[in-house]
Amino acid sequence: DFEFLNGLKKGGFNRLSFGVQTFSDEILKVLGRRHSAQDSINAVSLARKAGFDNISLDIMLGIPDQKEDDLVKTLEKTIEISPEHISAYMLILEEKTAFFAKKDSLNFPNEDEVSRQYEKTCEILSKNGYNHYEISNFSKKEKESRHNVKYWNCDEFIGIGPSAYSFIDGKRFCYESNMHKFIKEPEVLYNDDGGDIYEYVMLSLRLKKGINEDEIKVKYLKKFSDKFKIQAKQLEENGFAVFKSNSVALTDKGMLVSNTLICDFLEEDMYENL
Repeated sequence: DFEFLNGLKKGGFNRLSFGVQTFSDEILKVLGRRHSAQDSINAVSLARKAGFDNISLDIMLGIPDQKEDDLVKTLEKTIEISPEHISAYMLILEEKTAFFAKKDSLNFPNEDEVSRQYEKTCEILSKNGYNHYEISNFSKKEKESRHNVKYWNCDEFIGIGPSAYSFIDGKRFCYESNMHKFIKEPEVLYNDDGGDIYEYVMLSLRLKKGINEDEIKVKYLKKFSDKFKIQAKQLEENGFAVFKSNSVALTDKGMLVSNTLICDFLEEDMYENL
């Protein structure tokens, strides 16, 4: 409600992300969501009234019973609302959830249909002024998620609260997943080292800008090997990537199979010492 949103704004929060998922009430019921399409519209309106000028909406692709027309209507409504940022995620089933338990009774679109939905989303949002800067993320000019971009650039960040991860001085660590202990006696659990060249490659290829050899030279004292260049050139010829002398970035088509392509670039002989 307005009182809550106004309190957030006065408290110093400057960006909100709403889990809209779809503007179809029927599909929201399939997902087991408690809100309606109108609730989403009202929430954004109240946030604007409270003074928020940096709002992100999450929508989902590949939902059971979701046809391309349903997706297009959701995209059109999203564009009409004009958030500064849009995240468009393909549905992933998580085990031990209520939704997973009823998966066999649901009518999921096949992989080809989900691929078409993703390509249609990229096409429509790009035509309407949203920069496709990461596999699942689109933004108006200079409205990228600064928080998430830190992950993808292997920059340092601090997480606060139970289960929250941080990355400082090349180390990843988190707090135990226990609210009571976090309040009374917070204990830091160390995970492992982070930020090496392979993590950089994996995360950077999620971004539209891709991998940059100049950054690799500065950060890791390595350069692209001949095998790397051959692989990148082949991907470009097949429409999966854009390859320049010192960079490679996935296209929308490449992002659909990003996990497979990224694995190819994680081989040790893809890079050599300066």
